Amino acid sequence: LAASEWLAEITREEHAMPRMVRAARADESASTAIVPEAKPVLTRLGAPQSESDLDAAVERFKAHGRAFGGCYWDLGRELSGIVQSNLWKSRSRDGAPVYKSWESFVRAELGMSVEKARYMMGVAADFTREQAADLGVSKLALIRQAPEQARPALVARAKGQCKRKLEGIVREM
Repeated sequence: LAASEWLAEITREEHAMPRMVRAARADESASTAIVPEAKPVLTRLGAPQSESDLDAAVERFKAHGRAFGGCYWDLGRELSGIVQSNLWKSRSRDGAPVYKSWESFVRAELGMSVEKARYMMGVAADFTREQAADLGVSKLALIRQAPEQARPALVARAKGQCKRKLEGIVREM
């Protein structure tokens, strides 16, 4: 096989295989899920590399980045649902609620800061999943700091902008 064909074959094999994952929850019970395991694409040492191999690797990297933005938005949406429905109050021990506030729930059950939770929920509330996938959550969090009427224009401009340039634009508003 040519190097690019060999690389493509490994990529198909490695990325197509789901894996069982066991995770411990905050209450120490276990949960099992089948999730795709992302493995780095390996090449043989000394195998000839080409720009097309690099182009394919860069495109895979960008696709993972887009998927991350969308997943981040999904997490924010899910967390918003938990908070808005007061589902977090459902956790109890001996008939008494475990958490006095959603903030304590977030820290204990989800293992994240309240600031991060608010950040995620804000991005999910103010933007679409597609915007999160296309622009990334860091840029959208910056755009959230701008006046509401300026946000649509900033979203349109943000696609080709680096984060620092966008920070400067938002700061000037």
